Order: sequence, then C-alpha cells, then structure tokens
Amino acid sequence: LGEITVGDWLLLQGNLSQSTTSEAAAQAMRRGARVAINPAPIDFDYRDVLPCADLVVLNEIEAVTLTPHADARVAAAALASARRAVVLTLGADGAWLYGATAARHVAAPTVAALDTSGAGDVLTGTLVALLAQDLTPARALSIAVAAASLSVTRRGTSPAFPTAAELTGLRGP
Repeated sequence: LGEITVGDWLLLQGNLSQSTTSEAAAQAMRRGARVAINPAPIDFDYRDVLPCADLVVLNEIEAVTLTPHADARVAAAALASARRAVVLTLGADGAWLYGATAARHVAAPTVAALDTSGAGDVLTGTLVALLAQDLTPARALSIAVAAASLSVTRRGTSPAFPTAAELTGLRGP
C-alpha cells in the first residue's frame, strides 16, 4: 500500500484474491484511509472486507449475492451503515445512493448506448476520484453517472472512458 495515509482512498475491485483484498482493506483502514469496494467480478462473500469499507459500489446481482435479500434495493440498503455508503448501479436507470438513514436516486441521462463494457468501471473510478476531491457523495455520484452514460455512447472499454476535459465539463463550475 506504499504511502497510503489518512484521508486517502483505496479502491479495491473483485479481481484480487480474498486474502489480498481483506489485507489491503484492513491496512488502509488502520492507516486512516477510506476504502471503496467494487466486488465485480464477485468471487467471494466479502464478509471480512465489508467492515473496512466506507463505500461499496455494486450492481443488482452483486447486491443480492452479498445479502439474504432477493430485492436489490433492499439488499443495498441493508449493506449501508452509519460508516458505509452503498451505491447500487442500475445501468440506464442510473444509480441509488444509500446512507445510514437516507436514500437518493440519481437518474442517468438518456443516451444511445453502443457498448456498455466498462461503464461500471467508469462510474466507480469517477465516483472515488471525486470523493477524494471532497465532493459530496450525491454530487460525485451525479457526475459519475453522467460519465458512465457518456462512456456507453462509444465502442470499447478504455477508449470509451471520458477524457479529463470531458470530466471537467461534466463537473461544471
């Protein structure tokens, strides 16, 4: 984890082993960093990781896989706590942000989708980057949904990611 320290963000995705993910999350938390988890692709139950998470970003399948709830919105709300926010992504329907006591829906702009590959990565990466810049979770999620919506209008994964200039435009003044 190198120089990670108080106030930094560590973003972990499901492509690491359970032991690596658990250890990295625990170390980051001990150092005072904030931890974001996106369990895609989901390969284990995250029981050891979730207590370290300040933010969990997941889709409907991941939400119901990590909880005993069959309804993704109920599942996502159940994962939220006083310490942990949860974002449930819904593709063209935007995303929900769940906190300990409130939920907020962020609608996605209507676009002509060409390729949805990587849209979740765009949303998650943009969201965490904006939180690291001290934007509120609601504002950061609004921009992240817009960035993911922009990415699906292009073919490919990495080539579809919004540019820095496009992200600045989405952020606005």
